Amino acid sequence: MLTYILEHKNGFNGIVNIERGMDDQCIVTSIEDNITSQGKTIKEAIENLNTCYTENIKKKKNNVIKFIYDCFFHDYFSIKIEWNEDNQCGEYVLYTTPRHGSFEKDDVKHYKKQIGEKHIKELLLMMDKYKYFDESNYIERLGLDGSFWTTEIKINNKYKKLTIWSPNDGIVYLIGKYLIDLSEIDLGKIY
Repeated sequence: MLTYILEHKNGFNGIVNIERGMDDQCIVTSIEDNITSQGKTIKEAIENLNTCYTENIKKKKNNVIKFIYDCFFHDYFSIKIEWNEDNQCGEYVLYTTPRHGSFEKDDVKHYKKQIGEKHIKELLLMMDKYKYFDESNYIERLGLDGSFWTTEIKINNKYKKLTIWSPNDGIVYLIGKYLIDLSEIDLGKIY
């Protein structure tokens, strides 16, 4: 079994295990969300995972905010907060892994903690102020040195995914920075 960082512009972004199953099927499993898909080829299995993942987030009973930081030359990490409708408290989960093509599962680190109503309300107010669900889906902008910042959010019956290249302001930047600051872990240089 191999562990990879899977990056897809409009589908699943995250850490996956890839292995061969019975009948030589390729099996891809998201470590962060424990969603599994399979296909005759790796490409087919990944396409199936993209569909399963998006449908899974949209159908979740709980609310979810996921942030992904993907820098070409530094470690990858994702942060996910999930909470129920009463907004009382939620679970904060951070996954980080070194940036190289293939690595051992032990290289994937995760950190979990509970967060309170205050933090969830601050995130929701930020999203309302900047009209998160009204923003465009994707902004095409790349540079030579930087990172992709992605937010994927499902609140009640609303779902939106935004990806921005090295933002220094705006809603994706604010949500990402807020979640990074909650981590209490040194994640290295962020840009």
